[in-house]
Amino acid sequence: MDTQHKVPFFNTEDIALLQEVVGKKYDKNNPKHQGKGKQLKNGVWKKTLYWYNLVIKRLKEYDCTERNPKRRWQNRGNFMSYTWAQILKKGDKDTGVYFTIGIGQKGLDYKLDYQYKDSSRIKLGVEQKTLCESLIRNTSDTRIFISADKLHEYTWERLVDDTVAFIIKYTPLYDEVIQKVRNLNQKRIARIAYNTDGWVKPSGEYGKSEAENSFESANGYGHEEWLFDLDKIYNGYHYAFLEPVRKQHQAYAGNIFDVVLFTINGETKQRYYIGEIFNVEVISEEEAKEVCQYYKELGWLQEMEQQVREVSNYKAFYRWKGLEVFNIRFKVSDVKLAESIDVAIPPNNLINNLNRYSFAHYKEEYALTEDTKADTYNFDAAKDSEPPTNGEVKKRKYKRQPKTVEIEDLHQAISDKLLAKLKNEGRIVKREVGAGYGNNRIDLVEQVSDGDIFYEIKTYPSLKTSIRVAIGQLLEYSMWTKQNKAKELIVITQPTPDFAKVKEYFAHIRKTYNIALYYQSFDIETNELSDKV
Repeated sequence: MDTQHKVPFFNTEDIALLQEVVGKKYDKNNPKHQGKGKQLKNGVWKKTLYWYNLVIKRLKEYDCTERNPKRRWQNRGNFMSYTWAQILKKGDKDTGVYFTIGIGQKGLDYKLDYQYKDSSRIKLGVEQKTLCESLIRNTSDTRIFISADKLHEYTWERLVDDTVAFIIKYTPLYDEVIQKVRNLNQKRIARIAYNTDGWVKPSGEYGKSEAENSFESANGYGHEEWLFDLDKIYNGYHYAFLEPVRKQHQAYAGNIFDVVLFTINGETKQRYYIGEIFNVEVISEEEAKEVCQYYKELGWLQEMEQQVREVSNYKAFYRWKGLEVFNIRFKVSDVKLAESIDVAIPPNNLINNLNRYSFAHYKEEYALTEDTKADTYNFDAAKDSEPPTNGEVKKRKYKRQPKTVEIEDLHQAISDKLLAKLKNEGRIVKREVGAGYGNNRIDLVEQVSDGDIFYEIKTYPSLKTSIRVAIGQLLEYSMWTKQNKAKELIVITQPTPDFAKVKEYFAHIRKTYNIALYYQSFDIETNELSDKV
């Protein structure tokens, strides 16, 4: 018996309790059901979470799990017949591959597993599931079962030792499966309608395709113009539209793609690289109708129609339904945009050969991201772009430039939910605190024993733009002109696939300049605030 542990070890009574409630509906008004729920919460679930915490303490690679287990003893009105907790590495959220530990109707169970049943949050493609099945299920001993009649042979020490050893043993396979699952996403490149407002809303007729008989040319907008209106979320996803998908929707439905995006200015004919969205899922007609109804109920569809009317003569947006409005979905954390939306594609890049709105297979020759190039900073190689003007102001013909637009509703949502989260944790925090000069206000300020912490929220679709703008504001708010008002400065954005790079960047800033500057991301769907890096 583990007398040094505050939580007693699993026993046969735990198994019997799960067997007793399996398959039964939970009635919240039934005192007996309330009692069983309390037993489950303070019994098998408490023990499972204790097991989880003991294991996590021993696994350095897994010490930043992104899904904290909860005591979910009932689900959708039914008693749960098992307990479980996921163990995964930071950055592997929503890959659909993880270790699990828990207790079922016949005993304890820990294993390497994958999401073989689709959920609203995770959906693996057919090929990905087949891959997981072959690599995980067909590998011996990737699932360990301890039957009820063997529980007396175990203590917390033995169970935790065995679980940790199992996870360490199969970590290479875990890494391999995740990498191969990610690689199975087909990579495509797609052209989208030109937009000068960051694809947050329709920007008007300027730059739209001049192709004869095209929808853009005739109506002055395209259905992709809300692609990065990322404050609008349904079931954890942002829903949007891609014209290249519309053309062959039936062939793409249910598949998942990594999509590189570019656009063409219809007037100048210049092509621009926009960025990439990972794990883009092509949705069904039924789901598209469901999302349209949700948008309609919240007034979002009417808002889109009004935005069209403000920049176009088109008066029939309300006629569009289902797949005509939405045909893809993706998570905000899977958006990786260029640092600005006017990154011109060089004349020698093969993207210049792509004209139509086709869902073309991606080629390495298209590569434009900074990750594919070394740092090319070289002062000596730079040339003055224009001859001196002798101080005279030149008059130029106005050329409308695209701009990155912050998503204001997403900013407000993060502010509201983060404020509530911090207050619920017992922290002393206020919103919109005056910086002490002018009309400048700090998004959130937390008061701690040895000073104040300033939070600045930025929700540009481009992560680098958000960070760049936020750092400048935080430094000014804290230090203008000879002040040092904040103990720490924290930049907050929506989740990002570049978390590892951001961590490296902020650590470099702190080491180089000795400034207490940090970064965190906040997920408005899960209410998760990332680690401070």
